[in-house]
Amino acid sequence: MIARPLIFFAIFSISSAVFAFDIGLPPLFDNDEELSLEKKDDELRMFGPLVEISSKEERGRELAAVRPIWSREDSEGLYSFDVLWPFFAYRENDFEKYWRLFLLYSGRAKPQVGDGAAEKPHVGLVPLWFHGRDDDGEGYWALFPFYGELRDFIGYDSIYYVMFPVYLRTRKGQMNGEAWFWPIWNWDESPSFRKFRFFPFYAYHDRPGAFRRASYVWPFYHSAEYYSAKDGGGGWMLWPFYGENRFKDLKSWSVLWPFFSGYEREKGADGEDGSGFNAPWPILQYRRNVDRDEKNEKWRFYLWPLIGRSERKDSEYQFLLWPFISSQYTSGDSGDVEWVWILPFYWSKHARDRKGEMAETYRNFYPFVSILRKGNFCEIRALDLWFQRNMPAVERNWAPLWTLFNYQSTGEAFRYDFLWGLVKYFDSPEEGEGFSLQPFYRSCSRFKDDDDDWAEDEDEEACEDDNDMDWEDLDGFDADIDFDLAGGDADGPAREGVSQRDYLLGFVRTRSYSDGSVVLRLFWFAEIEF
Repeated sequence: MIARPLIFFAIFSISSAVFAFDIGLPPLFDNDEELSLEKKDDELRMFGPLVEISSKEERGRELAAVRPIWSREDSEGLYSFDVLWPFFAYRENDFEKYWRLFLLYSGRAKPQVGDGAAEKPHVGLVPLWFHGRDDDGEGYWALFPFYGELRDFIGYDSIYYVMFPVYLRTRKGQMNGEAWFWPIWNWDESPSFRKFRFFPFYAYHDRPGAFRRASYVWPFYHSAEYYSAKDGGGGWMLWPFYGENRFKDLKSWSVLWPFFSGYEREKGADGEDGSGFNAPWPILQYRRNVDRDEKNEKWRFYLWPLIGRSERKDSEYQFLLWPFISSQYTSGDSGDVEWVWILPFYWSKHARDRKGEMAETYRNFYPFVSILRKGNFCEIRALDLWFQRNMPAVERNWAPLWTLFNYQSTGEAFRYDFLWGLVKYFDSPEEGEGFSLQPFYRSCSRFKDDDDDWAEDEDEEACEDDNDMDWEDLDGFDADIDFDLAGGDADGPAREGVSQRDYLLGFVRTRSYSDGSVVLRLFWFAEIEF
């Protein structure tokens, strides 16, 4: 008999606390405002990571997700909608709409400005069926392999085929191509080059003034001639037995290609000679100044897969027990970047700007912890199961499901979050610094008094009532009114909140004020001031 009232009282108490303005019950329900984090200011989570509604006003970002069923995100000109990603995905920006349903997919440009402008759809069941409209509004369709006419597809302006591979015709810019029984017979032609192939008997690629390459009874015999002043020369190969190339200052030859080869470079304008060999490839590789392009590889030594190192003009690469341990360094206009991989357990990135200052640091101890520092932003995750970093679709639909711990800091605010809000340590512009272990305890160093808004509204209403009040009706009425609103009084300013502590979802709350007073609240309603 006693148990039922206790159960009812417990349910009523928890329900009252959960739906109160500033109380949550993580991981079932958690609401944070004014977080000032990298991608969110406001965040509502329910059932751990399963339901999320968050926003970032500065970046125009809004996210709603019921993971992993669906998600919707609108951010910086890109609208994304996913259902059971990667099963269904929809994307829209200022230039294009795109959606994909398993193998069925569609991509189309947005309408052009002007009268009569219409969208140009391209829809298909890959690779069987396609249809759409081009920029001129003309329709096209394809039923593979019987008949097809496609526009703006896989890099080509147009593709036309009949009983593929019996007949194929293509166009790409100024290049036109035609094929019969592809890849047996085909040719391609443009103002700058010509290609022809009658496989496997004869093929050539001719760029007037640059080079001409040909093969006979592919892959057995090949020949090449180069006409430029820098690369003038030529070569031949009777595969796989022997081949050689001779350029202006470089000679190379191969035996049983690609296993054995040698390189010899005479002193050029830079005053350096070079040499190299493979014996056999890929196990033993050595090169020094044998690349014709100065931007290409300058030096290489591989004893594969045990150890290796190569150097280029703006990069370096080395490995140990390939592919498990390796590193790469690159230098460019934006700065220097260094990568280190110890697969599958660790990889890192260090980026510096042109002034030599650290711009970004990233470390991943897969699958346990990842650490990112970029400017004032810092993030730590555990777990981090996806190999590719910051893939938007994964961030929306999957990553929160396995992220048990998350720390984010922007310089202005930070938050430690464990088990989707069950344990939090935070510092935000609204609540200051605080800690919560729900449902047992929550504290914050700054708070907004419950009566602040009410007091302001009451004062406004009182001012409005003054305009309509007939003071003669109060003749003879005399009263001494003194009340306390928002921690203040009629003769002085409101008190400043110093700290707040909640126990058992706010069942017991203490608030400390700057004047030394303490307010104790019980049962969410009754208050006692000391």
